[in-house]
Amino acid sequence: MKSFAAWLFIALTIASSPCEAGLVYVTLGNSGTLATASLTNTFTTTTNACPAGSLIILWANYESTSDAPSSVTDSAGNTYQTPIDNIAGSGIGIGIVYAKNTSANLPVGGTITATFAGSVTSRVGASCVTGASQTAPLDTHNNSANGTAATSATSVNTGTLENTNEIVFGVFAASANLGSEACNGSYSNKVAGTAVPAINVCEQIVTSKSSLAFSPSWGNSVNYVSDILSFQAPFPSLMFTPAIVP
Repeated sequence: MKSFAAWLFIALTIASSPCEAGLVYVTLGNSGTLATASLTNTFTTTTNACPAGSLIILWANYESTSDAPSSVTDSAGNTYQTPIDNIAGSGIGIGIVYAKNTSANLPVGGTITATFAGSVTSRVGASCVTGASQTAPLDTHNNSANGTAATSATSVNTGTLENTNEIVFGVFAASANLGSEACNGSYSNKVAGTAVPAINVCEQIVTSKSSLAFSPSWGNSVNYVSDILSFQAPFPSLMFTPAIVP
């Protein structure tokens, strides 16, 4: 016969096992370059759909740093948050906007449109993450670097993560043709482009809270902006089951 302490240990061990959501990432697509006179950049999702309840992230690169994205919409009617991480450099900028817990499926052939504060040449891409927190997915962000006439970026770091189940994105953009591009470390390149204006998105899913660094490199000497940010899955819940007393 097991003691009360033994039953309590077994009950708490089973009940406190983490049930973390599995983060899954897909690329929705990216756009061509627009003429300078346009205020919007629209592209069509051509490869993957993004189901309702997901996280959609739009990545924007623009040549005039005063022309940051002001809003984002999609053909499914999902609601996007206020733009975050408007990172300015010399003749280049990055803007990031996301929609959490999307209300409608964005199918293959759906469209995403970014509107900018002024007339701007831009390139945009988007990502879909399933399994992210539906209430507060954004964790670390706005950790950035910029430079001129460089072939690699100064390393930036997330700092300690809030959760052990997160997807980390490194983003970099350039004011001239990159020539080539490479994510560092364990990152995979998911949204890539070397043409002007170029924007590249690197990602990896992590299982610890350790700070992560991002220091990409490329072929040509260019002005650049880089940024690192992360989104989290729901925290595992701890449910304490009453112990059974024999």
